[in-house]
Amino acid sequence: MIAHINTLGEEQSIKDHLYGTAKRAEEFAEEFGCGAAGNFCGILHDIGKYSK
Repeated sequence: MIAHINTLGEEQSIKDHLYGTAKRAEEFAEEFGCGAAGNFCGILHDIGKYSK
């Protein structure tokens, strides 16, 4: 499934989007000792959008 398509027509898969968001959230949350929680939240942040 596709998460995003940019102005050049390049597609980003849901998997790539979720893992990218998880990494960024983890890095942010590490600042206050909650990297693992940030990663988990990043993985789940679009869970309600994913359906067949």
